[in-house]
Amino acid sequence: MGFQRSWLESEEQDLTEEYYLVRDICQFFDSLAEDENYITGRDTADYIEETLATLEWLDEYESEVSSTDMDRNTRFLHNLDTPILKQALDTLGKVEVTQVYAPFYGSASVMGDILSAIDPDRAELIVESESTTLDIEELPETLDTPFDIREMEHTTTRWVHGKFLTFRGQWGTACLYGSPNLTSTALLQNSTSGNCEAALLNVFPGEQSPLDGTLFGNEAFEFSLSDPVENLESLSVRERSYEGWEALQDADKTKVRLLDARLTQPDADDVSELILRLEGISGTRQLEIQTERDSVSKHIEEDVTDGELSILIEDKQSRKNWASAVVTVCLSDEGIKSNPRRINEETQAYFREYREITQSDGTQSSTTLLKEVLLNPDTAAINVFDVALSELRELSSSQSADTPSEQDSNSKFEERSAVKLTGGSSSTPSIHTLIDRQLEYQLEQAEDALDFEDIPTPNEVESFQTHLQTFFETMELCLMLDLMEELDNKNVLAVCQDQFKTFLDLHSQFTTSISRLSDLIDDNERVKDAFVGNKDTDAQDLEFWGEAFDLLYIHPAIILELDYKSVDPVIRSHSQFVNRLKQSLESSAPALWGYIFDLTYLKDTIDSHTQDLLVRYTEEDPSIKITGEAVRTIVLYILVQRAQSNPDFLQGLANHPRYGEEAICNLARFALASEESLFDLEIVSQQQWTIVLKRGREAVESFAEEDM
Repeated sequence: MGFQRSWLESEEQDLTEEYYLVRDICQFFDSLAEDENYITGRDTADYIEETLATLEWLDEYESEVSSTDMDRNTRFLHNLDTPILKQALDTLGKVEVTQVYAPFYGSASVMGDILSAIDPDRAELIVESESTTLDIEELPETLDTPFDIREMEHTTTRWVHGKFLTFRGQWGTACLYGSPNLTSTALLQNSTSGNCEAALLNVFPGEQSPLDGTLFGNEAFEFSLSDPVENLESLSVRERSYEGWEALQDADKTKVRLLDARLTQPDADDVSELILRLEGISGTRQLEIQTERDSVSKHIEEDVTDGELSILIEDKQSRKNWASAVVTVCLSDEGIKSNPRRINEETQAYFREYREITQSDGTQSSTTLLKEVLLNPDTAAINVFDVALSELRELSSSQSADTPSEQDSNSKFEERSAVKLTGGSSSTPSIHTLIDRQLEYQLEQAEDALDFEDIPTPNEVESFQTHLQTFFETMELCLMLDLMEELDNKNVLAVCQDQFKTFLDLHSQFTTSISRLSDLIDDNERVKDAFVGNKDTDAQDLEFWGEAFDLLYIHPAIILELDYKSVDPVIRSHSQFVNRLKQSLESSAPALWGYIFDLTYLKDTIDSHTQDLLVRYTEEDPSIKITGEAVRTIVLYILVQRAQSNPDFLQGLANHPRYGEEAICNLARFALASEESLFDLEIVSQQQWTIVLKRGREAVESFAEEDM
């Protein structure tokens, strides 16, 4: 049920010591929040802030508590000021017997210090075979306290991560359990000189014992303790534990710290992501990621300037090997090795996609996740995408309001924790609303990227390209699923129709901006240096001209072909659509329009795009054919229109050094093969083709008939 206000307001509920317990936890959180040295990430800060805000009403109930602070049997302890063990012992009487367990024990001398502080008549040290770290050989010579060692026995394969100390005396029994290991930094020091730790102390009057089920009574994990082990050499324990790394390393020599290790849930292709957060390392480095027993490792070269390392785990067996393993990061050529850290498995589905979407400004993994949403519309996928897109929109809005200097410091969101991804909004958005927001966002970002207020940069052009590419990938996803009869939500196509119209309204603006860039490269040395630099390349031959041509002409033509095959049209008028493409192309820079007459480039690009679509969507349905016929048809229409208005146009192309007469003749044959598609796509009527465009058509036919 949890500790909630509604729970306290129940007439049957008696408010006792839990009030003081929750109050102390809140005060601990408040103290943590005041010192930035304790906060290592956004997740922690979020949880602290939410906890404190949720329990602001707590003090209103102090007068209703039926017990006093001194009467309670359960206390929350931390070591921000005073060592935890001292606080616990100050609460108890004389300890006759103590039982202790942790996956990591300190050295024999440290155990001597801990037992000396407790000062029991007898001690029992509990170990787990193959997992516990304990220097057994040194204990008899080091400990002054009489002791036995007992084994924790259970039937599961789980590694027991819990830690506890029990105390028994004439006053009763008590148990201290929580984060502290059996080390001096955890139990004997405060957080200034040691670790930051927190624990609960439960006191049981009378004969009750924490280990008889009074405290540890979870049926999901039942364990028992063996009789005292007589032959200590028979015990099988570990020599070193990752948890004890901080006690075994010389802090002055430590150069790399592994702060966190997480493994995401596999995506639809069974690919998981191993995410490592590092401190004390930057730049591109040769790294080896090792598991504790060297059962699996990865050698990579990666830029870790931002303190994060991401590794793709691409099959189930590899994921099984990494899951819950203890890993270290090694810089083998420098002789540096990080602390070990156990990998935590994320339970939130689609966490990897969320990370990639938010970290790439929405241009990576978004269509992958949307495909999952459209094919298997479960709430988790929808909410994760909703959260990611909402954060990107919020970031975009904040950047628009910031000055350039402020944008540098606010250019990224701290990512959400996996457990909070399903809380994107008060209600789950509809699928077509999600598609609408995605298409709208990508177009807005593409438009903003080309809004050159000062000197344009390659990053701005790349941003334009990646966002417009994502826009078309989303459009193609929706149309392909519709052709495959796997799109049940027809509102999605209505959304696509509206957003594609918005793209067409922006098409001329996009073309003008790209063409203006051509002039700036020619006329402005700073721009030329930014885009060309020291390359031995003519500005007109830069790759991004072809990439821009693909986005502004090839992709729209692919949409035209898919739209023709679809029952529900996305393009309202094919003839108006093709004419708008022709008009913007005619006004564009030669670096852009030149590709429409480059037959080799056209064939290669058409083949690349159509094969990509077929591989991504139709492997299981070979009946669907995507040929790039609409591209060929648009080329024919433009050739005929240009030859109609200028009788010397085709010969001018034939004389151009980029093409040559043979290339233009082949282009004419290539284009005329799609003559029937002009009518099928309703770009022109039969009458227009035979009468109005007769001169241009005959000119193209003449070039096609030439014997080269």
